[in-house]
Amino acid sequence: MAPKYHPTPLSGGDRKALTKELGKARAMANILAAQSVEMRARGEAMIQQADRLLCESWNEDAAITPCYCSQPRRSRRAFTFAGCIAELVRLAVESQTLESFSLEHGDPKRILAALLTLGLDGHANTNYSLGLRRALGLKRATTEQQKGSRHG
Repeated sequence: MAPKYHPTPLSGGDRKALTKELGKARAMANILAAQSVEMRARGEAMIQQADRLLCESWNEDAAITPCYCSQPRRSRRAFTFAGCIAELVRLAVESQTLESFSLEHGDPKRILAALLTLGLDGHANTNYSLGLRRALGLKRATTEQQKGSRHG
């Protein structure tokens, strides 16, 4: 987005006031940008923690054997498409690279129109962790298996 153009006022007092307000606005923009970077870093750390926990949960006998899957590597690209928030994720786990695409909008009709435009309307809407487990050939332990591994 291009910065707004503010015509310079003719009087000296107005010029000083405008300069002062523009300085405050720039300072606030810098503060908000720094907070955004900090929040994104914390969010990425939380996502990595969630990935690690999900990795550990896949092991059928987690109570006996620790999870030995490698640390996933992820690249994310967020953008807008057809008025929807879109995200493309490439995830490398073990020797596989997986891709995930998501669309978000409050109006389901807009999402369906975007999916039609992309030719993705025939694809199933899949939970991220379920899709990842399926792609890697992993299965979650049943409640009975978990109980057996803890007590047996």
